[in-house]
Amino acid sequence: MSILKIVPSAGFDKQLQEGVVKFASVAINNRVALNFKSIASEIGSFIANVAEQTEVMKSLRGQGGVDLPAHFGLSDGDANGLVNGMLEIIKNSVTLGFISQGDKRTITIRAIESDFQKFLGLPGASYVSQPSSITIPLMQWMLLDPTIDSSTAAYAIVFSGESHFRSKNSRSGRAIMVELKKLGGGGTSYVLPSIISQMGGGANFLEFAISQQGVAEKCAEILIGKLK
Repeated sequence: MSILKIVPSAGFDKQLQEGVVKFASVAINNRVALNFKSIASEIGSFIANVAEQTEVMKSLRGQGGVDLPAHFGLSDGDANGLVNGMLEIIKNSVTLGFISQGDKRTITIRAIESDFQKFLGLPGASYVSQPSSITIPLMQWMLLDPTIDSSTAAYAIVFSGESHFRSKNSRSGRAIMVELKKLGGGGTSYVLPSIISQMGGGANFLEFAISQQGVAEKCAEILIGKLK
């Protein structure tokens, strides 16, 4: 007999680490190889859809509860482009592996590399804000470390309609960062929105989303359905 097992990349929580175990014939290896592109495409699209429903991605698209483009200094077009880039990476991230141990075969499904380097390389993943010349590491905040440095913390966010807002200085058209000293002590140091800074169990928003109940099972269901 052969063991079919879902194995996630490092960093996913217990549900995905344990995955789903089912039995099939040894011939399943060849059938998976023959159907690799179709399996990877469908699983990739499913995982991308899970990611697209997160509050972070919805907010970047202007459909969530937080105006992330305004917080991040992005135009709506740039924010949507960033989401589309992330989704494309996720769709193309699925790989299948085979491990043989005696008469048993283990098929592994992996998605999204845990170092997130491809995400960090996306256009708009970071930019240099002007006139401050401060680097804004958006993707690093979202996926690796939601800690802002002291230079960024020396600013406060001012939204449209508030005093000190100047639309010509705003990349989003809805908010700008203003130095605290220019606010005369009336501002509060900038902090990231809680959907970025409060990551469940230390996981980033993608890891947290994919670790939700049923995601691993659905991946196994897609795989098995392709082999019938």
